[in-house]
Amino acid sequence: MSTLRKRTLLIAMIAGLTTATFAPSLLAIEEPEYRVIDTIAHAEGVIEVREYTPMNIARTRVTGEFLRAGHNAFPRLGGYIFGDNIRNEKIDMTAPVAQHADESGGYWVSFVMPSAYSLDTLPLPDNASVELISVPARTMAVAKYRGGWSTGRYERHAARLTSAVSDSARWRKWGTPEWARYNPPMWPSFLKRNEIMLPVRDMESLTAHQ
Repeated sequence: MSTLRKRTLLIAMIAGLTTATFAPSLLAIEEPEYRVIDTIAHAEGVIEVREYTPMNIARTRVTGEFLRAGHNAFPRLGGYIFGDNIRNEKIDMTAPVAQHADESGGYWVSFVMPSAYSLDTLPLPDNASVELISVPARTMAVAKYRGGWSTGRYERHAARLTSAVSDSARWRKWGTPEWARYNPPMWPSFLKRNEIMLPVRDMESLTAHQ
């Protein structure tokens, strides 16, 4: 390979990494508000315990494979924010895209709605399979990781999360894990930001009020 070609490839790689690194801040995508109220030590990485403020979401239920749930849901949810609603209104994209399993073997996939909207001011979806709901304030234990989307990687970090919560004297599992993904599919795998979020209950607070 010529010196010129090597130099061109190197410049292209640096440019690609720079774009991937700084694009999130340039896009300024809104994320739900929370504060970290505790941490749980674990051999494979610290678990954050977050207190989330209430939020509104658009969600839809899909069936099929775990890794295909987001893909299957996107035409509905993406359609809604791109204008498939009674006002033909475009709604800003937010992060993350979340999904969790239900008791029937399907998946609920959701987009968080921008905080500028209330449930009353969001336009109603054209597609009846898209629901708008309000999610109350909640406490979530969160395992953070980077990397591509795979069932094996999800299961490994979900096991880390549930193990840390189970070993904690203060926190107890109080719901179903959610998979939160913050980047689009074309993002470089090693830069993808992912989280697994588990609803938890503060047993110290519960005991103190008994």
